[in-house]
Amino acid sequence: MKKSKILISAVTMFSLCITPMSVYAQVDPNSNIENTISQTKSAENLPTPVLQEKEIEVSNGTGYSLNNIQGAETVKALEQGTIVISYKATGENAIQSLFSVGNGTNGNQNRHFHIYVTNSGGVGMELRNTDGDFKYTLDRPAAVRGSYKGERVSNTIAFKADKENKKYKLFADGELIATLDKEAFKFISDITGVDNVMLGGTMRQGTVAYPFGGSIERMQVYRDVLSDDELIAVTGKTIYAENIFYAGDATKSNYFRIPSLLALYSGTVIAAADARYG
Repeated sequence: MKKSKILISAVTMFSLCITPMSVYAQVDPNSNIENTISQTKSAENLPTPVLQEKEIEVSNGTGYSLNNIQGAETVKALEQGTIVISYKATGENAIQSLFSVGNGTNGNQNRHFHIYVTNSGGVGMELRNTDGDFKYTLDRPAAVRGSYKGERVSNTIAFKADKENKKYKLFADGELIATLDKEAFKFISDITGVDNVMLGGTMRQGTVAYPFGGSIERMQVYRDVLSDDELIAVTGKTIYAENIFYAGDATKSNYFRIPSLLALYSGTVIAAADARYG
């Protein structure tokens, strides 16, 4: 049987935006000027990427090959590194690859690395060289927004594979959202027969799997392992509101339901939601 807990948060704000998964408070755009300046400086000081693309429109199911782009061969041999992607999704497929590297030939469908989003706001990565060799996964549900105030919006996510510390980390919209520790550290160079690099899908047995539909606004791959602070700053450029209830908060719940608001005579707005467990 699923358990639940009613959560109540009092905020002295008059405008709130609620989704079935999370509750958000409107942010004053003038309240974070110093933080914005700091984020801009961090972005300006990043190293030169080994592979980058921007403003790529991907039709659902087609993917976009990067095989002939300068730096693709370097990416196929990476032992560690960082990937940053800004995108706007319009597709509704359950799993949508934003960026992938792998072996796309027949019989090697389980040899790939990809960073993906889901149609319910999840963000994840999968790194595998057949299940018998290694298969590492990392994900966080309800981590990004598909729309805001009725409009499709951009999100920025980042992934880093840190060989020295044997860690994998995911970031989204200004937050570190998931971490995976693996003593037997692996990355792209450990995948057998890598022959393709792609945006908007994962090549499996000659077919584009996990198709993404929408815009890849910016994609950068770095040989360097960028710091957490740098990635929080870079991904923080697409923050639309401050979270009140969200996956990974103090409740340890990934899902919320029955959002409600109460306005008091004092002007205080009380936000409540039912946190789901089990």
